[in-house]
Amino acid sequence: AALTHALAVRRVTDVICTIGFFPTFVPEEDRRLAEAVDYEATVRLIRAAAAAGLPGRFVLVSSLGIDLTTPSARLLDASLGGVLRQKAKAEAALAKAETQMLQEEVWKLKKGKHLSPPVPVGTSTRYSGES
Repeated sequence: AALTHALAVRRVTDVICTIGFFPTFVPEEDRRLAEAVDYEATVRLIRAAAAAGLPGRFVLVSSLGIDLTTPSARLLDASLGGVLRQKAKAEAALAKAETQMLQEEVWKLKKGKHLSPPVPVGTSTRYSGES
């Protein structure tokens, strides 16, 4: 609630999310941190932005990526506590949030309750990720 309030009060329009944990290279600790930071903290920010009615873009930035198709990426993911899988889960959560926001916009339009023009949702407008 506090994060949602801060976004709304400061009139934030866009979010560039660069959240990422600092690896300890202790496997169990890195698994915990990857989930807590790269997934859970990112999802909290996504939810807060949605609740605040973010009118602009939400961009996820990662120097690691989320692609697990290459052996080197799988090795990186395994050595850093599954961080690429956690980032992929966060990206999926963002895509789901965007879909829900679009459905709410359509509902408002159907009910005649929309006060501002609808914002198109898609890769070229609001959602930015790697997939």
